[in-house]
Amino acid sequence: MSKQSIGTLGAIALILALAFLFSQAITFMGCAQKKESAEKAAPGEESGGSGEDITPPQSEVPEPLSPVDRILESMQWGNIVFNAPQAMRLRETRRVHLLLGPSQTVEELEDMLSSSDTLMHARVRFANRMQAKLTGDGFEVKPITPELQAASARDVTEWKWDVIASEAGEHELHLVLNAIIEVEGKDLPRAIKTFDQVIVVQVSIGQRISGFVSENWKWLWTAILVPLAGWLWKRRQGQKA
Repeated sequence: MSKQSIGTLGAIALILALAFLFSQAITFMGCAQKKESAEKAAPGEESGGSGEDITPPQSEVPEPLSPVDRILESMQWGNIVFNAPQAMRLRETRRVHLLLGPSQTVEELEDMLSSSDTLMHARVRFANRMQAKLTGDGFEVKPITPELQAASARDVTEWKWDVIASEAGEHELHLVLNAIIEVEGKDLPRAIKTFDQVIVVQVSIGQRISGFVSENWKWLWTAILVPLAGWLWKRRQGQKA
């Protein structure tokens, strides 16, 4: 083979080698660019490549319930109904009656109350020990049933009070329903429902006169009765003469 042929073959081999290296370089650069583009687009891929981080937020772990909250969550629901007087006469006695029904409807509980007063009702949670307290300035409240009772999960639990109006005017009667729950070994009241009822205590004419006399009898004796008695005695003596 001549030197010219050998030089031609070497040139061809060199060109092929350079072409191979050039193609490999192009391929490597293309892969690197694709990888870089993929890394840049990854955070915003699902939002159309906006680049915003749309990583779904981790669900918040709910805070554990406190012992009181766990007890409240476990309580049964029921209905309560009671009568609320709106007006009374001074020194009048009225009966207030509260019913707690675990499964009874409001209508069923209202039928159990024989009262002409306004009936109040509510849906409440209740525990196996319930306390109902009735108080109010201007009233004398006498419990008939125990204020603290074991509440049945099936039968109606009832409370009764006699309320005596001791002062004239507008006064509020307060009804508080408590659940007795055990917290850290201690029995504590938890207020479940409160009601405030304004009652107008009226005074009759006879009561007004009686009250005026009882409060001013000394003045009446000195200013009216003694002079009147003296005048009547003098008149009688004059008739005898």
